[in-house]
Amino acid sequence: MNDPRRARPYLLDDVLHGGQAAGRRRPARLRVGTMVAVTAVSLFAGAGISALASRQSPPARPVASLKAPAVAMPALTFANQLVVGPGAASGFVQSGQWSAAGGGGAPAFKGPGRWIAAGTPAGASASAQWSLASPTGGQRWDQVRVQAWIPNMHALAWVRYTVTSTDGTAQSVRTFDVSQQALNGWYTLPADFRIGTPTQRTGTITVRMAYLRPYAGDANGCQMAAAQVQFEWS
Repeated sequence: MNDPRRARPYLLDDVLHGGQAAGRRRPARLRVGTMVAVTAVSLFAGAGISALASRQSPPARPVASLKAPAVAMPALTFANQLVVGPGAASGFVQSGQWSAAGGGGAPAFKGPGRWIAAGTPAGASASAQWSLASPTGGQRWDQVRVQAWIPNMHALAWVRYTVTSTDGTAQSVRTFDVSQQALNGWYTLPADFRIGTPTQRTGTITVRMAYLRPYAGDANGCQMAAAQVQFEWS
């Protein structure tokens, strides 16, 4: 005997298809227990795959930024010197009328080292010039120092030192106005000059001294003296 409650879900299907639904296969239904088991198996399988992938592929780590090792800069010692001028290394040139100074210079100084511009306007055509040759050894050619020896005799004028330095194809020209009377002895020009890199020389340096004006209050202030120039590098 048929159970009317079991046939009821298919009543509409029987009506629409003329009672032919009984011969067709009813759709399968999963029990609640079966659904729970399938879900558990899926979760377990997913967890296993994740664990396997974790063992095979180590976690990504941020790549540390690569920095070039710092290069130690050679120290500034000014331990290398070259003296240029009368009685010293070559590279000294004078123009105009000079006379022997009669002493008063740095060690090994010999004239001519005095120019008298009496009755001559300022900027007359007398000058002295010192140039750095090609010494070997040393470093820190990016900071070269220049010292001028100002004799304590016949140094009674204002003079202008013009320093021309080259670094490869680049050129720099700087001027320094100095009272010789006030600065007898070694005078360091207040600047460093670049003629290369810290480890390689690529240029040269020339110092030119010219008469600027007489020293105020001195009748003989038109006298200008020249002696040595010392180049210093590390």
